[in-house]
Amino acid sequence: MIELHQDALSCEGGAGEISLAFHRGAQGFAQLRDPWRQIDNSHSGKRFFHLYSWYRGYLECLERDPDSVLFCVMSRGSEPVAVFPLKRTTQKVFGIPFRVLQIPTHDHIDLGDFIFAKTRDNATLVRTLVRHLRRASGIAWDMIHIPSALEDSAAAFALQQSPPPLWRATLVKKSNYADCSMSYDQVTANFDGHFRRNIRRLSRRAREMGTLQFHSYRSVEDINLHFHELLKVEAAGWKGGGGTNTAIACDKDADRFYRTLVEGFGPSGQCMLNLMMLNDKCIAGQLCLVVDGTVYILKIGFDETCAAIAPGNLIMEQLFHQCADDKQINTISFVTGKDWNYLWGAKSLLVYNHQIFNRANLRGWIGYLLYRIKDLARLLAGFSGLKRNNPATT
Repeated sequence: MIELHQDALSCEGGAGEISLAFHRGAQGFAQLRDPWRQIDNSHSGKRFFHLYSWYRGYLECLERDPDSVLFCVMSRGSEPVAVFPLKRTTQKVFGIPFRVLQIPTHDHIDLGDFIFAKTRDNATLVRTLVRHLRRASGIAWDMIHIPSALEDSAAAFALQQSPPPLWRATLVKKSNYADCSMSYDQVTANFDGHFRRNIRRLSRRAREMGTLQFHSYRSVEDINLHFHELLKVEAAGWKGGGGTNTAIACDKDADRFYRTLVEGFGPSGQCMLNLMMLNDKCIAGQLCLVVDGTVYILKIGFDETCAAIAPGNLIMEQLFHQCADDKQINTISFVTGKDWNYLWGAKSLLVYNHQIFNRANLRGWIGYLLYRIKDLARLLAGFSGLKRNNPATT
């Protein structure tokens, strides 16, 4: 274990003494498996990006500089209660560089959060972390950045309950989900009416073309055996080498990342590979993670030569059917917030970026003021646009 600093302090409003230990990079992370999983098992409502296996994939496959990542473990007495993943990086605002500690982000990481239960005792944990980093950690920083945090995230909970000084939040996007805790007929009643009828028509057309089969695999062995089908169908379309080049098969690191997720989540049944086959040919695929009653759709792909039967919609319909029949699953998360999600009766969670500036140094204050100037400029631009579009306001 590489331990940068350890200290103890009284937690504001919490129950008992809080201690903090910082661990760096892959070697430090490897020592956190048991306490991390102890924290994960202590609360319900956790999501896939809270789990140790998710960060293992990120650190081993996506992060080019693992030693730039710190993991702060916070304990209450002898009980670990929180993990704060923080990557040391630099961001420029109006050309001025700022030293940043941020939750790791990447093209394959859409959402992020700190890891702790949203309980009354934990309401001050983020404020306690900030206070410690400012006073005693020995880590130089100007800003803490929490990108892409859901409105009901642990980070948002603690920031709202006990806001630290110089905190700023910005709405950036949405993350969509659908309720599938009801019967399949009740679930489909939430779909767009015209869309629902069209799906039935396309399904009949597909079956007229041959044998249409839906396969869902949950074991590591089955997923590994059929994983190539997902890679092939995803890369054959616009995500492949002839398009955006964002398919898993186009990126060796991404390939290793998703295979590592299968290895980490699969043994506990938390990984799901879905394939739609037409005459034994894969025409659509999905890679999902299943955590605490929610299916998270991480990757999707479909054969664009079969666009006449919309294979992406056919496999999605089967996923809804499967989840409605499974009493252990109550939600499907699209993770991102695309407009087409609403055809499936999706609802939205708001996603925010949070920034906390270091009030103990001048650069932290400068950063806070610069971001507030940006906020004001955006507000004025919006007001100006409103006046141009509504002459009655002039």
